[in-house]
Amino acid sequence: MAYFVIIGSLFVVALVGFVGASMALSKLADPHPRQRDLGKPVDIPPITGSLAWHVGWMPWRATTPLMQLRLYEQGILLGPRRGWLRVLGPTWALNWDDLENVRENGITLEMLTRGSQRALRFHCFSSASRRDVLAHVDGHLANATQS
Repeated sequence: MAYFVIIGSLFVVALVGFVGASMALSKLADPHPRQRDLGKPVDIPPITGSLAWHVGWMPWRATTPLMQLRLYEQGILLGPRRGWLRVLGPTWALNWDDLENVRENGITLEMLTRGSQRALRFHCFSSASRRDVLAHVDGHLANATQS
């Protein structure tokens, strides 16, 4: 019986440590401001998928269906689908001026932000959704390319 209490206590400590570390690393990712006015949402529905990003040298990933990409008149919003999922990853509110390049690579949309050497990689299985995003981005960026 005492072993179950010890193992249960260790599990709770590990879970609290994981949640705390995830929240801290989410803040260290240095995303662009979360509360930026991106204008009105466009007619393209939000796209559900997974997102990969880097914190320093360390890669992070939140899997499908936890993340979402939304298009606005003034940019792109990448982040968790629901508010309570913010512990799993940061939210990026990217204005068109923040984006240097957007390209499709297989099932991935790679978004390179200005001043960064690492891309945000949004994985989505719907090729029609990826092409809709690229068609919308193409009107705002000169570097939007399909694979």
